[in-house]
Amino acid sequence: MARNPRTLLLSGDGKPVRFERVPLNSHDYNEAWLQEILFDNPTLLRTDENQYPIVPICRELRLPREGGHDVSLDIFCLRTDGRPVLVECKLWRNPQSRREVIGQILEYASILQGFQYADLQALLKPRLGMSSKNPIFDHVSHQHSDIDEADFVDACHGYLESGQFEMIIAGDGIRSGLGPVKELLGRHGGIGQNLKLLELYVLQSESGDRLVHTQQQFEATCVETVVNRLQPLGIDSFPDERESQSAWRDQCTKFWNKFLGQLELDHPDQEIPRRQGSYNVLTPMPSPMTHLSCFRVKSTHTIGVFLMFESTPEGNQLFDQLLADQDQLSAELGTQVYIDPKSSWTDRRSITVKTDEFDIEDEGTTDPQIEYLSQQLNRMVNTFRRHIR
Repeated sequence: MARNPRTLLLSGDGKPVRFERVPLNSHDYNEAWLQEILFDNPTLLRTDENQYPIVPICRELRLPREGGHDVSLDIFCLRTDGRPVLVECKLWRNPQSRREVIGQILEYASILQGFQYADLQALLKPRLGMSSKNPIFDHVSHQHSDIDEADFVDACHGYLESGQFEMIIAGDGIRSGLGPVKELLGRHGGIGQNLKLLELYVLQSESGDRLVHTQQQFEATCVETVVNRLQPLGIDSFPDERESQSAWRDQCTKFWNKFLGQLELDHPDQEIPRRQGSYNVLTPMPSPMTHLSCFRVKSTHTIGVFLMFESTPEGNQLFDQLLADQDQLSAELGTQVYIDPKSSWTDRRSITVKTDEFDIEDEGTTDPQIEYLSQQLNRMVNTFRRHIR
């Protein structure tokens, strides 16, 4: 029977050298340090037996985000077969970091998906500081001369076009809370199916020598594309919200941007909501629920949050359970809940909290509206996630 290998380091005089693990929570260790050590030592990024080595290209790569606000990828690499490797470095001191960094790296992959090879070259050429016609290939082939330029360019172009990137999140404490990580990746479908979590350890000897070790803790390679199931059926489908009044649409866009800029979620594994059209924002929820959506309806001056359920036996069972406990549910949420087996705008089952106490067209009520929606969203996240354990 095979057994796990053990390693013993002996000093020059044959005595064992003892190492102790160093916690990465001191000022000596930060994410800039983590970036540097991984960039300078790409063998630490090896997550499998892939025969194509990883070649670091640059750190802090600025990526053009829609709306004019660039974002920054920690490390951009390429394998020698042309496959892009995106690396984010995170020391998990903040319990929200896991959710946020996964969202970040998926966003960076979305930005790069659809790039042409020429687009990537234009983006990287200033960082490489090379005046040649193909600086990306020249940089990679300088370290690995046994690759063919035409094959490399064609393969890289194909990876970019299809979004088949390798994504690595590297840091300490990776192994904790992997269940919510799988849940989050499952909602993002194909683009999240090649993400790996890499845990880094630092061991230090009595003499001060340090041993740096990385170990893969999680790999998403079999994620089905299920994101279409999570698209909202709701608030943009309300008849009055289809109106073409640009002033109201612009006001809503401004409102939701401010709401998302101020929102803080209590639950560390809950994904930050995203804009869905002009009139609402959405955050996915674990199965057998689908999502929570914050909304504003002009015709009734109503704002609120609704939870949608899957049209499955499991979704129906959970809904019926909550329906039977409606009074208790209202007490948990601190407000009246509206439980609808079917509403005027969808056949899906939903639970809603809402209010019409604000004049929502008056921009002077923006801050109290945001406070109300933030409070109700947090309460619903915390309450309903408990009900699926």
